[in-house]
Amino acid sequence: MSDDKKMDDTVDEAISDIMRAFDDLLFKHKIMIPSVDRDGEPDEACLFGDEYHDLEDRIRGILQSRDEKIRAWMRYEIGAVKCFLSDIEHNANKIDDCIHSLSHDFPAVR
Repeated sequence: MSDDKKMDDTVDEAISDIMRAFDDLLFKHKIMIPSVDRDGEPDEACLFGDEYHDLEDRIRGILQSRDEKIRAWMRYEIGAVKCFLSDIEHNANKIDDCIHSLSHDFPAVR
């Protein structure tokens, strides 16, 4: 999966989390946002239909307006993590070589 696809998935998850948090807040305060899409079912969400999708689109627009900065930051962070892991692997090999050479001189190290 590409880094951009991962970022898109992360944005979608963030939008979903924000929408859920907002609906939970409305539910806590017993606020039902009116909508022509409502059927009057008792299990309808507090934010429903076009109103839900309009807010979702606005949040997506806000996040996408910051998208390039977020993507640049994510690329930087992913690059830093890859570099860090490479350093760990490189140093782990050095440590293994050191232990191997010590084991020849000091059998108790084995």
